[in-house]
Amino acid sequence: MKTCNNDDEESAMAALECLNAIQTILQAISERPELYPPVEEVLLPLMKLTLSDEFADFFEDGVKIITFITFYSDTISPAMWSLIPLMHARFQACTEFMEDFLNPLDNYISRSTEHFLTGGPYLPMVSDMYNKILTNPAEKENTCIDACKLIEVVLLNCRGRLTNILSRTARSRWPVSRQQRETHSSVCSLELP
Repeated sequence: MKTCNNDDEESAMAALECLNAIQTILQAISERPELYPPVEEVLLPLMKLTLSDEFADFFEDGVKIITFITFYSDTISPAMWSLIPLMHARFQACTEFMEDFLNPLDNYISRSTEHFLTGGPYLPMVSDMYNKILTNPAEKENTCIDACKLIEVVLLNCRGRLTNILSRTARSRWPVSRQQRETHSSVCSLELP
C-alpha cells in the first residue's frame, strides 16, 4: 500500500522527468529558432511556476528552460521579459540562486541590450542583485564571483551608457578577501568612471 508521501515523491520524480524531457526537446530544436515562440507560449506558465516558492524543487530545471529560450529564440519576447521580476523576487529570498540566474540574465542582457536598458526596471534589478551580494560580508566567495560576472556582462554590453544609470548603485563596498569578510576590517570601493 502506497502512502501519501510515496505518491508525492513519485509525482515529483515524474515532474522532474517531464522537465528533463522538455529540455531535451528544446535542445533538439535549437537549430530551428522559429519553433521557439509557439513552444515558449505553452511553457510560460510552467516557467513562472518554477520560479515560485511553492515549486522550489523544480527551480533549477525551470531556469534551464528559460536559458534555452532566451538563448535560441530569434528575439526575446515581452512574455519572457516578464520573468525577470520573478527571478529578482526569487533571488531576494536566497542569494545563492545567483549561479543559476547568471546564464539567463546574460542572455537577456547580451541578446537584447536595448530592451534591457530601456524596456523596464531590469537594470536596477540586476544592480540590486549585485549590490546585495557584494555588500554582504557573510556572502560566499563563489556567489560574489558570480555577481561580478553578472555586472561584467552589464558593463561590457552597455559600454558608455551606464554613467548616469549606475552612478548610485555601482558604488559598492565589498570585502576584498575571505579573511577580510570574516573580520569586516577592510573594504574597497568599486567605482565606475
